[in-house]
Amino acid sequence: MSSRLEAVGLRVLCGLGQVRRFSGPILVSIVALCLGAYSAYRIAMGLPSDPRPRPAAWLDLRERSAIAKEDLPEATTRQESLRIAVAPVISPELSSALYEGVFRRLGERTDRRLHVCYGKSYGDVNNLVRYRQCDLAVICDFALVRGQQQFGMEILAVPVVRGSIVFHSLIVTQASSPATSLFDLRDTRFASSDLLSASGWLYPMVAIRGDGADPGTFFSRHVITGSHDRSILAVLSQCVDGAAVDSQVYDYMVEREPGIASAIRVIERSSPFGAPPFVVHPAIDPELRIRMQAALLDMHEDEEGRRALLQARIDRFVIPPAGLYDSVQALVASLDSGE
Repeated sequence: MSSRLEAVGLRVLCGLGQVRRFSGPILVSIVALCLGAYSAYRIAMGLPSDPRPRPAAWLDLRERSAIAKEDLPEATTRQESLRIAVAPVISPELSSALYEGVFRRLGERTDRRLHVCYGKSYGDVNNLVRYRQCDLAVICDFALVRGQQQFGMEILAVPVVRGSIVFHSLIVTQASSPATSLFDLRDTRFASSDLLSASGWLYPMVAIRGDGADPGTFFSRHVITGSHDRSILAVLSQCVDGAAVDSQVYDYMVEREPGIASAIRVIERSSPFGAPPFVVHPAIDPELRIRMQAALLDMHEDEEGRRALLQARIDRFVIPPAGLYDSVQALVASLDSGE
């Protein structure tokens, strides 16, 4: 078994020759991802069996960011601080650059000292909201539905990105792959960002179950990468054969590295999901809630706010229309009912 894993590691590392078209930073990320993947494969064989759908290995691909991230302050400083938690929809090293201006503007508009925490998982960030260890969080749709079920999580605002308040789950694979749908990836290595990701796992899991298969055994290896950009890098570097990713993150990655569009092929697209929301605990201080919501909804109305939004690839923030998250709620209902 050890020799098999070593062979996998060698094939992954040798696969780098197929992505030399990319610039230095992305190659560095791919090398780090491959080394982490190889280690994860070795460790994974010692994990206990579990009949529930779960990954066979956890890939911890987090790098130290050049931007310092402060720990969340204790509750005693709540009145002086604005504590924001960010789920790793996109990796902290990228999301910190994207949201920096928006968060700074929120701190200024609420007249509070800003503290930002980049969570290790979607569940971690949900718990920060649930136990009131943050004032505001940026999460994904599946985490939203679970938060609403568990403690009444509430939406403050949603971003409009490129004129749209929806996104899709994309099933992607290497351009050379013969696969044409999710079901062609049976018995292959597959990546998801997080088990609480609507686009990264909920959509493919419900689709697999709906076809009468077991999501826990459908893939030969299911790898959790920690964020959608890392799932894309895992496909590029051939650490995995396919992945389910957030369409907004995919578009952002292609903007940064246009060569990705020719190296990766989208073989399936889900129905639309509501944009990842900015959320709060239902018992948040009413005055702070009003000030944060006003700061978000009005951010596009002044020059500094528009610059912050442009940096984050956001047009503006809006109150979500009724039914925006119905498609994700339907998937969760299907999951919970065992259908």
